[in-house]
Amino acid sequence: MWVLLLMLLTLGIFAALLGLRRTQPRAVDTTKLVGDDEDEPAAENCNACAAEGTGCYAERMLRHAAQTAPQYFEDEELDRFAGTPAGNYSTEQAALFAEVLRTLRAEEVADWLHALTLRGIELPASLRDEAILLMQG
Repeated sequence: MWVLLLMLLTLGIFAALLGLRRTQPRAVDTTKLVGDDEDEPAAENCNACAAEGTGCYAERMLRHAAQTAPQYFEDEELDRFAGTPAGNYSTEQAALFAEVLRTLRAEEVADWLHALTLRGIELPASLRDEAILLMQG
């Protein structure tokens, strides 16, 4: 009888310790995120991501938030469009954005859009659907 009570008590203590361990908040290490492994490219890590609510998207956003300066994608000529609303681009101006967009790999599109945002540049409204499709693709 005492052995059974001792075993139940031990099992209860073990379960309580396991429960405490799971409820403790963990620090997020933003220095190593999905796609930062040299052995595993971001495209392979995030292929299973189905929507923006997934972990891959969240980790990309954490990486963007930690960034201090905007990244350039050989698109310095787009800086002159800072402050221009998305619907006010001419066809020729939108073509400049399209040229850069179509040279990017799918995993670079979100980074490029974020870099544009940091620089105060809005993507032309005519290219938004294409950019979304490229990110999912």
